Amino acid sequence: MDQHQRPASDTRAANAETFFDPSSRGAERALAGQSWLGRRIGSCQIVAFIGAGGMGEVYRARDTKLERDVAIKVLPAAFRVALDRLARFEREARLLAALNHPNIAAIHSLEEADGVPALVLELVEGPTLGERLAGGALVEAEAIEIAIQLADALHAAHSKGIVHRDLKPANMKLAPGDIVKVLDFGLAKPSAERDGLIEGTPAYMSPEQVRGEPVDPRTDVWAFGCVLYEMLSGRPAFDYRSTADTLDAVLRRDTAPLGHSHLKAIVERCLRKNPEDRFARIAEVREALASIRAGNPRPSLAVLPFANATGDAAQEYFGDGLAEEIIARLAQLPRLRVIARTSAFAFKGQAIDVRRIAESLGVNHVLEGTVRMAGSRIRVTTQLLSVATGSPVWSQRYDRDAADTFSVQEEIALAISESLRVELDAPHARTPEPVPAAYEALLKGRHQLLKLTKESIALAGEYFTKATQFDPGYAAAYAWLGSYHWLLASAAYAEPARSAMPRAKEAARRAVELDRSWADAHAVLCAVAAEFDYDWVEAERRFRLATSMPTLSAEGRRLCGFNYLLSVGRPLDAAHECERALRDDPLNGLTAVQVGVCLHAAGNYDAALERFNQALELNERNFLAHLNVALWMVEQDRLPDAAAAADAACAIAPLNPWSVACQAAIRTLRGDDKDPSALLQRLGSTEKYGTPAGYCRYFMLTRDFESAAKWASRGIMQRDAAFPFALQMSCARDFRASIHWPPVAAMMNLRSV
Repeated sequence: MDQHQRPASDTRAANAETFFDPSSRGAERALAGQSWLGRRIGSCQIVAFIGAGGMGEVYRARDTKLERDVAIKVLPAAFRVALDRLARFEREARLLAALNHPNIAAIHSLEEADGVPALVLELVEGPTLGERLAGGALVEAEAIEIAIQLADALHAAHSKGIVHRDLKPANMKLAPGDIVKVLDFGLAKPSAERDGLIEGTPAYMSPEQVRGEPVDPRTDVWAFGCVLYEMLSGRPAFDYRSTADTLDAVLRRDTAPLGHSHLKAIVERCLRKNPEDRFARIAEVREALASIRAGNPRPSLAVLPFANATGDAAQEYFGDGLAEEIIARLAQLPRLRVIARTSAFAFKGQAIDVRRIAESLGVNHVLEGTVRMAGSRIRVTTQLLSVATGSPVWSQRYDRDAADTFSVQEEIALAISESLRVELDAPHARTPEPVPAAYEALLKGRHQLLKLTKESIALAGEYFTKATQFDPGYAAAYAWLGSYHWLLASAAYAEPARSAMPRAKEAARRAVELDRSWADAHAVLCAVAAEFDYDWVEAERRFRLATSMPTLSAEGRRLCGFNYLLSVGRPLDAAHECERALRDDPLNGLTAVQVGVCLHAAGNYDAALERFNQALELNERNFLAHLNVALWMVEQDRLPDAAAAADAACAIAPLNPWSVACQAAIRTLRGDDKDPSALLQRLGSTEKYGTPAGYCRYFMLTRDFESAAKWASRGIMQRDAAFPFALQMSCARDFRASIHWPPVAAMMNLRSV
């Protein structure tokens, strides 16, 4: 590194402000801006301060007329007497009004309050690209997807004659649904307009900007190249300690070389010092990116359950287990997208063409095979199919002793990685191979657990316990035993949390003692810390550990992302983690519902309903999807539709406390049932585990918040695993705004979060 360069994190902090901003003390502006909290601008009530930049202070507000959340940008006090700043603010409004594109944050109106101009803008949830890059470089496929959307946004602006002039990761949001939104056109101008001013953010300014020369769309092409470089390398293209050194580098120095990347030539051409040598139009950049995406798509794979060639149903578990082990091994590779077990196994036993399966899962390769067991011998036959050609890319037959199962799995994984040209990492250092009886018990336990019936779940627990007894040093057995006990207390309501959760914690802790790389065990410990111990520091620690590991499964990501992040009031972060899980497990209806719950809690109502409907398309008997549609309809005051959805949920899960309470509350709200006690009696004894949760939801929906708080306290005393995240859902928003919320929050140690 050049002696003038500095760490990327320092540069990002320095570049957060726009160059030559006379009031760059963001903290002081933020404090001054608090005076807007609680005030109204037009039909919008300001509720929170979001941040401040060189061109304005931004707030979160609620449009009470249209019942939607918006962002409001006001001109800083220091600039309200500057005619040029006022003119620029109004110009931004006009430019945004001229743009209508899904990748550009929209403007709703230009308002004024007490003589202060304000832009009412689309509220874009999610992290900025800069925040995303704080975790390091992106894989090439993800960088391409973001870059193509960014190019689309710039093309829309350039088509209207508008140059952004301040493109940088901090001005780009990654919204739920993997949508890129470009923000802050405060420095944008019609390309024909010339003023000779030097404005922008140093690390992203083009040479012609630095020299104060006229700019055109090629200036944005340069900044686009800087952003693309940063996505691929994890560091800014011009990474220097001082503004003077940075500007000098923009004019005179080349960037540090990128490593191997198909995008290297594109980046280099974008960053040529002479505008004449760059891409003339951003559309050309997009075409080049699309060509690379089409010609070199990220490899993706679905591993189907290996067919049982023996015809003996008792041997079914082995083929499933072999496929699961291969999924887990290959899922660790960052350059390979591997579909999770739930979605890959959704087609088991169905005579469906492999290409149709691949289309449903969005993959370009499928691995299928058969397994035959005879005594101590196994025969495994596999083939890797290319969806594009319909032909095998690789095939092999293995005739081995059953004790060689682990080496067969590793050989298959290696052959697939070589066929797809994805480097297979060395296996993580793990505990020794388990004794055969323990491995067999584990496979049988997983096979039973994932059937999700009352009988199969109980049988799974027996098998997992046997596996730990056969081999006390078998980390996987303890990890699955922990997941089993978590399931009993949370999703199944089969065992009170006060007995099941300590067992889940004990088993998961033993798993990570034996093998610290067992990410899903860290995910269970994260969920237990959040939903049972209310230890938010430990939950955060376990969340970071789990999500930093390549071994984390889609199920593990969903578990800790939803149960921890939503519980502490971070619905968009929770939605992001659940969306990532859903990408690798696209047919998982529970994950689709949980994405919807997070989006609903964040106020993104339309996107939430889309996810609930997606879950119902996958399985019309998903009672959680019906239940959340009912809650969505209640908030929209569509009570007949809400009643129909609640009735559907109760028909599928007639004793679930959440669906019973929702059905009773909707009937009360409609005036159909003046005395809901008959319905609520289905909840059972008030001492029964889960019953307080039902009563709490009933009283929240009927807006008796005092009673809701009483039942919430009882549920928390039971350590009902659903309470922390349920109290952050959209239907609890008004309850959290009431005087009854602080004592309830205190019981869950949420005051300090």
